Amino acid sequence: MQHEIDEINSWSCDNHMNINTKKTKEMLIGTLRKNPPTELQLNGNEIERVHSYKLLGLRVTDSLKWQEHVLSICSKAAKRLHFLKLLKHASVSIDDLLYYYQSVIRPVTEYACVVWHTSLTKGQTKHLETIQRRAIKIIFANNPDDVANALYTLPSLSDRRDKLTRDFLTAC
Repeated sequence: MQHEIDEINSWSCDNHMNINTKKTKEMLIGTLRKNPPTELQLNGNEIERVHSYKLLGLRVTDSLKWQEHVLSICSKAAKRLHFLKLLKHASVSIDDLLYYYQSVIRPVTEYACVVWHTSLTKGQTKHLETIQRRAIKIIFANNPDDVANALYTLPSLSDRRDKLTRDFLTAC
C-alpha cells in the first residue's frame, strides 16, 4: 500500500494536483482490522487511520454497519422537524407543511439509499420510520383522524427506499 500511495503522490505532483494530507484518511476493513499493518505515510506525514468516515454524505464505518449513518440521518431530520413545528405554529397551510416535509425532510431519509437501504436492521428501519410519524403528527396535530389517514395513505419510508432502489437497479 505504501508503494501505491507513493505512486499516486508522485503522479499528482507531476500533474500539479497536490494531495491534502490532512484530508487523507485510511480505513481498514475486514480481517486487516484484527492484525493492522504499519501506518502509511504521505509526504513524511502519517496518514490518520479512522474507524468511521463521512464520504459524499454517507457515514461509512470499518464494520460496514449503518447504525452511525442512521443516527446521523435522524439527527439531521430532527433539526428540520423543529422547523416544521415553527411553520405549524406560524399557521402555514397543511398543503404547504406536507410540501415542506416531502421536499426538505423526506429526502434526507432517502439520500443514496441504494447503497445502504438493503443492509438496515429492523431497528434501524423503525428508527427512520419515526421521522415520518413525527412529521405527520406535527402537520395534523389538530385532527387525530387526519393523522391516521395520512399514515395510511403516505407510503412508508422503507417502501419508498425499496422503490428507489428497484428503480435504480432497473435503470442500470
